Amino acid sequence: LALLQQAQFLEASRSVRRALRLNPRAPTGLLMSLAQVNFAAGRRAEAVEQLEHLRKANSDHIASRVVLAAHYEREGRHDQASAAVDEILRVNTDFSVERAEAMFPNAELVFGSQEFAEIVVALRAAGLP
Repeated sequence: LALLQQAQFLEASRSVRRALRLNPRAPTGLLMSLAQVNFAAGRRAEAVEQLEHLRKANSDHIASRVVLAAHYEREGRHDQASAAVDEILRVNTDFSVERAEAMFPNAELVFGSQEFAEIVVALRAAGLP
């Protein structure tokens, strides 16, 4: 994540992939890190694939659904974004955009202020309170 914050996407990806090779059971945190690296590097399709894998593997994993909800809403796929928000609220009825922001404290550094603001707007548009 430190490499990601420094916009060293290739090195960040290599680091996470090396860790995944050492641990074939792929901990959720590593898969989330790899998805974040891929989003930041513009490899959105690969990131979405990884997040959908996490979503299917763990019905209570909120972080993957937060990222998917924002992505789908920004892509004009409101129904999918809304479904991800419904799944989030099923797990935690008190979850909000503010809690989502707290889950990813360095997102604004990685994506920049403008894109971060767009992500927050997208989460609200998808129905996250």
